[in-house]
Amino acid sequence: MIGASGFGVGGASEASRGGAAVKRAMLARALQNMLLIDHSKFDRLSLEVICPLSRIERVVTSEPPRGPLARALR
Repeated sequence: MIGASGFGVGGASEASRGGAAVKRAMLARALQNMLLIDHSKFDRLSLEVICPLSRIERVVTSEPPRGPLARALR
Protein backbone atom coordinates (compact mmCIF):
# COMPACT_ATOMS: atom_id res chain seq x y z
CA MET A 1 0.00 0.00 0.00
CA ILE A 2 1.22 3.43 -0.89
CA GLY A 3 -0.11 6.94 -0.66
CA ALA A 4 0.62 9.81 -3.02
CA SER A 5 0.62 13.59 -3.14
CA GLY A 6 -1.34 13.63 -6.38
CA PHE A 7 -3.39 11.31 -8.56
CA GLY A 8 -4.62 11.87 -12.10
CA VAL A 9 -4.80 10.31 -15.53
CA GLY A 10 -0.99 10.36 -15.64
CA GLY A 11 -0.82 8.16 -12.55
CA ALA A 12 0.23 8.63 -8.94
CA SER A 13 2.76 11.34 -8.15
CA GLU A 14 4.79 12.46 -5.16
CA ALA A 15 5.98 15.84 -3.92
CA SER A 16 9.49 14.61 -3.04
CA ARG A 17 11.90 12.74 -5.28
CA GLY A 18 13.13 10.58 -2.43
CA GLY A 19 9.59 9.62 -1.48
CA ALA A 20 8.76 8.75 -5.08
CA ALA A 21 11.87 6.54 -5.32
CA VAL A 22 10.94 4.65 -2.16
CA LYS A 23 7.37 4.11 -3.36
CA ARG A 24 8.57 2.87 -6.76
CA ALA A 25 10.83 0.37 -4.99
CA MET A 26 7.92 -0.79 -2.83
CA LEU A 27 5.73 -1.33 -5.90
CA ALA A 28 8.50 -3.22 -7.70
CA ARG A 29 8.75 -5.72 -4.84
CA ALA A 30 5.04 -6.06 -4.07
CA LEU A 31 2.93 -9.04 -5.11
CA GLN A 32 -0.10 -6.74 -5.22
CA ASN A 33 -0.37 -3.00 -4.92
CA MET A 34 -2.93 -0.56 -3.66
CA LEU A 35 -3.13 3.23 -3.66
CA LEU A 36 -4.71 4.86 -0.61
CA ILE A 37 -5.65 8.44 -1.41
CA ASP A 38 -8.25 11.01 -0.44
CA HIS A 39 -10.33 12.77 -3.06
CA SER A 40 -8.65 16.16 -2.50
CA LYS A 41 -5.59 14.82 -4.37
CA PHE A 42 -7.49 13.89 -7.55
CA ASP A 43 -6.34 15.62 -10.73
CA ARG A 44 -3.20 16.96 -9.04
CA LEU A 45 0.24 16.40 -10.46
CA SER A 46 3.14 16.58 -8.03
CA LEU A 47 6.88 16.84 -8.67
CA GLU A 48 7.58 13.26 -9.72
CA VAL A 49 5.43 10.44 -11.09
CA ILE A 50 5.50 7.28 -8.95
CA CYS A 51 3.79 5.06 -11.48
CA PRO A 52 1.26 5.16 -14.33
CA LEU A 53 -2.36 4.12 -13.81
CA SER A 54 -1.65 0.76 -15.41
CA ARG A 55 0.56 -0.21 -12.43
CA ILE A 56 -2.14 0.44 -9.83
CA GLU A 57 -4.29 -2.59 -9.11
CA ARG A 58 -6.65 -1.07 -6.53
CA VAL A 59 -7.57 2.40 -5.37
CA VAL A 60 -9.07 3.09 -1.95
CA THR A 61 -10.36 6.62 -1.57
CA SER A 62 -12.74 8.82 0.38
CA GLU A 63 -14.93 9.58 -2.66
CA PRO A 64 -15.17 8.12 -6.18
CA PRO A 65 -13.36 10.08 -8.88
CA ARG A 66 -15.27 11.91 -11.61
CA GLY A 67 -14.58 13.00 -15.14
CA PRO A 68 -11.40 11.98 -16.99
CA LEU A 69 -9.88 10.22 -13.98
CA ALA A 70 -12.97 8.05 -13.50
CA ARG A 71 -12.97 7.14 -17.19
CA ALA A 72 -9.24 6.33 -17.16
CA LEU A 73 -9.66 4.03 -14.14
CA ARG A 74 -12.45 2.07 -15.80
